[in-house]
Amino acid sequence: MYFKGVYLKNFRNFSSLDLEFGPGINLLIGNNAQGKSNILEALYFPATLRPTRVSKEGELIERGERLAKIKAEGVSVREDTLWEVIFSLEERKKVKINNEEVGRLSLALGRFNVVMFSSPDREIIGGEPVRRRQFLDLEIPQTASTYYFYLRRYYKALGQRNYLLRERKNSLFPWDESIAENGWQVLKMRKEFVGRISPLTSSFYQAISGGERLDLTYLPSPPLPEGKGGKDYFLERLKESKRREQELGITQIGPQRDDLSFSVKGVDLKTYGSQGEKVSAALSLKLSQMELIKEEKGEYPVLLLDEVFSELDTQRQRFLSCLILEKDNLQVFITGNRLSSFEPDILKQAQVFRVEGGKAVKM
Repeated sequence: MYFKGVYLKNFRNFSSLDLEFGPGINLLIGNNAQGKSNILEALYFPATLRPTRVSKEGELIERGERLAKIKAEGVSVREDTLWEVIFSLEERKKVKINNEEVGRLSLALGRFNVVMFSSPDREIIGGEPVRRRQFLDLEIPQTASTYYFYLRRYYKALGQRNYLLRERKNSLFPWDESIAENGWQVLKMRKEFVGRISPLTSSFYQAISGGERLDLTYLPSPPLPEGKGGKDYFLERLKESKRREQELGITQIGPQRDDLSFSVKGVDLKTYGSQGEKVSAALSLKLSQMELIKEEKGEYPVLLLDEVFSELDTQRQRFLSCLILEKDNLQVFITGNRLSSFEPDILKQAQVFRVEGGKAVKM
C-alpha cells in the first residue's frame, strides 16, 4: 500500500497543501511546530477515521475557518482508493470513498492500512490503562472491521446501564443482555488480536534490545479462565457484581476495564521500565502491527514515524534504518529536524520535503 498524494484545505496550520509522494521513503524535514506532524495526522486518518492528537474534530479545522478537508489517494493490490474527509464546525464529518459518501463509517475501516509511531506512544507502555485500550480500539479495526460495530453497541448499552445504576433502578436485564453479547465479542477480538501480536512484539523487542524477552499479556475484564467465555459467562459475572455495582453506581466489569501488561524478565515496564525500554516496547508493538497487517492483507501498510529517530540511541536508530531499508514495497514517512539525523543509506533512497510555516516543498 502507498499514498500517491494528499491534498489539505484548512487542516490544522495548512490553508492549502497539495503533495505527491514516492512509494518508498519520504522525509518531512523542518523545525518544530511547522506542520510535519499535521501531515502525518492527515495520512493516518483514512485508516482510523478518528483524530489521534485531539479529542474534538473541530480542533482539526484551521483557526478562523468553518470547514476543513483531507483528500488522499491510496494504492493497494486490491484497489485504488480516493479518500475525502470533510470536517465542519456545524455538522458531523463526511467521508467519501471514490466520490461516494459512506453512510456507516465502520464499513470504511480496514480498507486502507496505516501504522503510526510517535514519541507519545511510550504512554501505551507507561501510561494509564485507558491509553492501552485506545491502542486496541484504534488498531484492531484495521484487520477486523466488525470490531468497531460491537464496540459502539457495547458502549451505548454501558451508558444506559450506568444511568440506571446511578438512578438506583432495577431494570438492568435488557442492558445486561446487550452488554454481555457485544462485550463478549469485544473481549474475544481483543484476545485474538493480542494473541497474534504478542509473539511478533517479543521478536522485535529482542532484536532492538539485544536479546531481552518482552512478554505481552492481555488482562480482560472479566477474567477469562481457560475454557471459559461466551455471552452466558459474561452474564453470570454481571449478576455476581450487581450488588457492588448498585452501591457504587457504575458497572465494574467489561472491556472498559481491560488492560495490557508488558514485562521483561518478570519486571513490569509500566512501573519499573526505563524510558528507553518503554520506547523500545512501544516501537516493537507498532512494528508488530505492521507485520500483522502484512500477514492479513498480503501487503505492508503505510508506516508513519513521527520524530522517532531523535528518541532512539544509535543502536536503535541503526536497527530501525536497516528494517526500513530491507522491506520491499514499504512506504514510510519520517519526520525530523535535520537531514543529518538519518543514515546515509536512508538519504540516498528518500524523497525529501521541507516543511515550514504551513507550507511543504519537495527538495
